[in-house]
Amino acid sequence: TWAWSGFLAHDLIGEYWVLEWSAATAQSVVKNVFGHLLGFRLSGSFTGLLGALKQNIFHETFEKACITGRLLGYVLAELRMLGRANINLVGFSLGTQVIVECLRQLEELGCDRGPDIVNDVILIGGVANAKECETASFWSVVRGQVANFYANNDQALNTLLPLAQTGIKPIGNRPLHVSYFHNRPERLRNFDMTELVDGHSDYREKMHEIYALLEISNNNVLADRTFFDGI
Repeated sequence: TWAWSGFLAHDLIGEYWVLEWSAATAQSVVKNVFGHLLGFRLSGSFTGLLGALKQNIFHETFEKACITGRLLGYVLAELRMLGRANINLVGFSLGTQVIVECLRQLEELGCDRGPDIVNDVILIGGVANAKECETASFWSVVRGQVANFYANNDQALNTLLPLAQTGIKPIGNRPLHVSYFHNRPERLRNFDMTELVDGHSDYREKMHEIYALLEISNNNVLADRTFFDGI
């Protein structure tokens, strides 16, 4: 899709796949929030506003992301849709939750004991919960590096996400620290994009810069295929 054009314009080794699923980025919350705020101004129903924010804006799509990730993990591990290839996983916003659930499913299916499936994982403006990611063991299925791109000025994550009352502390507005990589610090890389992106949706315009920061080249990309979350 156009959002990944900054990556796809470069010469990646192997194939690339885009995973299309019924999704909305965290930026979509903005439209819903304004819609419900307008309804609140017209009706004065503050209780109704909070209820709508809590039930409809985020939770349904988050659950879809979880289900999609589990299905992806199953397809990769059990159905061997891509044969014996190992892959990179790249996700933006709610796509990072797809990746988290995919890794969890792969671990449960024994992929931490081989064969290798996942090479590198790239998380961009992530909604995935930092607290969960920090202590998770599913990182054991990743044979390469994990890169987390975050921005302190991401208002969709800083301000709007809390309105949905999820309790999530997203990885997209802070560095990611993972206990699994404590003795392997070189395998976890955090990139502060605060000075480079102007809010959540601006990541879409900065894929060239993200690609450059990753220093991806034909000499060090080990994966046969790259999966992009469809945004």
